[in-house]
Amino acid sequence: PPADAPGLPAIRAALVQPDTDSNRKFPERNLASLSLMKLTMSLRAGEHDVVVWPETATAFVLREQEARLREIREVVGAQGAALISGISDRRAAAGAEARRADRGEERSRADEIKGGKFRKVNAVGLVRPDGAPLETYEKLHLVPFGEYVPPFLGFLEDMAMNVGSGSYGPGTEVRTFDLPLREGGTARIAAVICLESNYPALVGRFVDQGARALVVVANDEWYEGTTEPAQHAAIAKLRAVEHRIPVLRCSHAGVSSIVD
Repeated sequence: PPADAPGLPAIRAALVQPDTDSNRKFPERNLASLSLMKLTMSLRAGEHDVVVWPETATAFVLREQEARLREIREVVGAQGAALISGISDRRAAAGAEARRADRGEERSRADEIKGGKFRKVNAVGLVRPDGAPLETYEKLHLVPFGEYVPPFLGFLEDMAMNVGSGSYGPGTEVRTFDLPLREGGTARIAAVICLESNYPALVGRFVDQGARALVVVANDEWYEGTTEPAQHAAIAKLRAVEHRIPVLRCSHAGVSSIVD
């Protein structure tokens, strides 16, 4: 927002869009992150409070890769900025899934991908330049068949794995981030992932927790050549109008924008 906006501190942000091939991102696990770090290093240092990377910017579980996390901290630390990035993460599985693993029962291919006692989550992470622990928000609204198979169609899960469906677990709570600002103080911000920006009620839950700005991380490359990227970006403007907050939208490909 402008510096003179009442009650809203100025947030200086850089959105980094790599435009790498999403079909290569996971087989070539360093491709996107190296591109993002190179682009981030090209920014003018000392001019931003936050650098934003898109959805699943890292094709590995960042918190389990200490060397990679250290490299990323060094890159954004040189900018004097925090990083908000889409990441892959894992958390302990619950219920029947964990019990099967404890009993050593035979697991399906889908269970193998889920990790047995752990479940993949699509998340957003806040990396602070001061080395504070990684903070995360886990996506609540997953994309059917893209990120999970609905439970009543569970018998199709292994089949869905063969055609590129993810096997993610949903998050459990709304979380906001207190972003440190270069000029002092903090700004409470929310971060949602891709499809979640379509839901005004969900964004409203973040605003109710005090969020004064919204970050949207996305990957619209899957819809290249269609009207979806432009439509999805336009929806973000509605969230800004509804809640009277600025929106910072960073996509892997397609449309990245700042709505103030």
